Amino acid sequence: MKTGTIQCPVETQCIASLQFGPQSKNLASVIRGFKIGVTKNARKIDSDFEWQPRFYDHIIRNGKSLEKIQSYIFNNPLQWKDDEYNN
Repeated sequence: MKTGTIQCPVETQCIASLQFGPQSKNLASVIRGFKIGVTKNARKIDSDFEWQPRFYDHIIRNGKSLEKIQSYIFNNPLQWKDDEYNN
């Protein structure tokens, strides 16, 4: 398929590139680059460095969501003494 000056072997690839733009300038690519940089430097200090498993991103869409996240950040360290993985 040909769209403007873009030659696309598969129609869906053209659609994705037109809707989302270059993949090097999106949020996921910025976060990926950040994590790569942190990982490289952290492993110089501690070769066993790993990112926390089961982590997921969450987009804050409203005040209620923001309050819930702020509460978690504030209250979570208070629970560490009871956390089986933190002993």
